[in-house]
Amino acid sequence: MTSFQLPLDYQPENDTQYMAAAMLLYFKNKLEDIKKQFQDKTAQIKEEVQGLYHREPDPMDESVNEELIYQDSSLRTYDEQRLQEIEAALQRIAEGSYGYCEVTGVPIGVERLQRVPYARYCYEIQKEKEAKK
Repeated sequence: MTSFQLPLDYQPENDTQYMAAAMLLYFKNKLEDIKKQFQDKTAQIKEEVQGLYHREPDPMDESVNEELIYQDSSLRTYDEQRLQEIEAALQRIAEGSYGYCEVTGVPIGVERLQRVPYARYCYEIQKEKEAKK
């Protein structure tokens, strides 16, 4: 990828060259921003949950604390999965395979990547995978 700055008004849907350097940089920046948000959120939740352990709960607080700890565990699992998907997408950018379906090799499409920048499959394959679940 060439070293350059994207124009502030860059919109990948207006770019005629699918997955050229500008588009790849746009999605790399987008993925890195999402990754940072997940990391910040994880750190904040971890800090809040740790705070629960440092005070003596009354019986009412104890059940609320248990629910918060359960929610933290669920959110952490979800966030870890998303972070892994984001890391894999960043790796695909580095390898040059980003933006193409891992099964069919067809372009995933800018519109889909705008919504799910770590998408691995085109819409049709994703739909099939979800139907099998």
